[in-house]
Amino acid sequence: MTDCYIWEEQPGLNGNSDTLYVGLVGATDKRTFLRFEVPTNVEVLDARLHLTTDSTGGRPIRVHEVTKAWEETEPKWSTFFDAHKPAAFTTVTPALGRVSIDLTGLAREWAQGGQNYGVVLLQDTLTPSTTFFSSESGTASLRPTLDLVVQDPPEQEQLVQGPVPPLEASCGVELVYPLRAHAPAATTFSLAPGTAPAPRLDGSTGELRWTPTSAQAGAHRFTVTASDGARSSGLDVEIDVKCVGPLRVGCSGTPGLPWAALALLALLRRARRGA
Repeated sequence: MTDCYIWEEQPGLNGNSDTLYVGLVGATDKRTFLRFEVPTNVEVLDARLHLTTDSTGGRPIRVHEVTKAWEETEPKWSTFFDAHKPAAFTTVTPALGRVSIDLTGLAREWAQGGQNYGVVLLQDTLTPSTTFFSSESGTASLRPTLDLVVQDPPEQEQLVQGPVPPLEASCGVELVYPLRAHAPAATTFSLAPGTAPAPRLDGSTGELRWTPTSAQAGAHRFTVTASDGARSSGLDVEIDVKCVGPLRVGCSGTPGLPWAALALLALLRRARRGA
């Protein structure tokens, strides 16, 4: 965490010590700045800022969201006295001891990507100041803390579920395969430009159709891109095209003969036996 205070009486002072002040010191105002690291991409269920008072003026303290980036030794009254949103995020009247301030709404915004410049504490009505132990305190249990209760986001469903099994096709016979079986309903599909051979692919349903020709016999491999708008993934498709030629019969070592020629030979043999 990061913390410091600024003082109206000394506009060029950056108060970086083991004590933080809110309210009047002498006749002028002091204000305390605090900033904590908050994790992103989580759901904040609860966030409590804990401070330990060393003395209290007994007056309400306003908590405002800071509107300007800063490092611990940077804020001064001359440059940061008005670096906060006009409306208070919350108000607390501290007693002696440990004080808890609910910052859930702010921490939730920060966790969702909002700019986290921390908070500044101002006294509602200027009276003798309330003092807190700072992060420089020699006693760790007295230092400011921000206790967060968060919930990690659920694991995102994978876009593509499992590989496409090797497919077989026959020349002149339409192959139909539903790629939707591998991805959620909101997914769209597309073939890489220039893919050859080029099966037909329905981009919304994921239905793949292809009627290969005899010239396309053999193994083919191409990639389909699946996308849900935020993510994309590739589906590798392998198709083995087989063409069955005309049936031929023949003796070992002898070229096969068509059925009609075999039938003619049989007729000639019977005619010879009859002679």
